[in-house]
Amino acid sequence: MNIAIQIVCLLALVFTIFAWYLSLMEFLVNLYIHRDNQLRGKKDEESDFVNTREMIKEDIVNFFKRITNVFKIRRKRWKKLN
Repeated sequence: MNIAIQIVCLLALVFTIFAWYLSLMEFLVNLYIHRDNQLRGKKDEESDFVNTREMIKEDIVNFFKRITNVFKIRRKRWKKLN
C-alpha cells in the first residue's frame, strides 16, 4: 500500500512539473508575440495565434523526446555495466 501511495505522489509531482513547464512556455511565447507585435506596430488582436499553438505543440513533443532519450541512454549504460 505504501508503494502505491508513493507512485501516486510521484505521478502527481511529474504532472505538476509538466503543467508548470507548459504554463511557462505559453507565457514566454505570449510575451514574445506581444513584444514582436509592439515592434511591428500591430495590435495583439491582429496577431495570429496559430503559430503560437504550433510552437507549443513542438515544445511538448521535444520535451517528451528529451525525456525518452535520457532513459534510452541510461538503459544503454546500464546494459554495458552488466
